[in-house]
Amino acid sequence: MRAHRFLLSLVLVIALCLTSAFGQSSGDAQTIDPLASHIDPSVRPGEDFFLYANGNWFKANPIPASEQSNGLWQLIQDTINAQVRTLCESSSRLMNAEKGSDKQKSAISF
Repeated sequence: MRAHRFLLSLVLVIALCLTSAFGQSSGDAQTIDPLASHIDPSVRPGEDFFLYANGNWFKANPIPASEQSNGLWQLIQDTINAQVRTLCESSSRLMNAEKGSDKQKSAISF
């Protein structure tokens, strides 16, 4: 019974892949695949598949000299850090916050 389920699942996955690969209508042909735009055709996939698949993204998004890495997680971290700093700085400017309130507790001098 498990073998039948596995075989059925495998056939469905293959059918889905074939349908998505070959079953595009002419209207879908104008849609650009965002992942395909990252491919660097100057790199042979058999030699360095990672650079082949991501080369154009790295060329368009170089790592700034002041940073050690670049990417989505770095962008999220930088955004959160900036928001926390803004919150702390604005709280530190509150002179009349009620003693013991969250605003008063978050007031940090910079």
